[in-house]
Amino acid sequence: MFRLRLKEIRELNSLSQQALADAIGEPQSSIGGWESGRCFPRYTTFVRIADFFRVSLDYLAGRTDVRTIAKNIPLDLSLNDHERMVIRRYRELSGVEQAMICKQLDLPRSDKA
Repeated sequence: MFRLRLKEIRELNSLSQQALADAIGEPQSSIGGWESGRCFPRYTTFVRIADFFRVSLDYLAGRTDVRTIAKNIPLDLSLNDHERMVIRRYRELSGVEQAMICKQLDLPRSDKA
């Protein structure tokens, strides 16, 4: 899938293989090899390609069709036991009680709650 995605995104950006090679510091023969599926770039080069086109590694690898990179997502999405308990208890509150908590914390009230 990488070979197809690379060629597609290169062509969408109106770049020749040589222009892409020059931009990422690789020989044109490498671009040709990747697009033909004969070889695959090193990880650091794979990342450089994603950064150059401003797409995710998952998009280049064919794991998602979403090209854009998510921004402002915390790296640690795990919750400790106390945080899980707070969320669980918050969800058990009435809408009025949730609104009071949000006001106390100076947070906007979510319409989805």
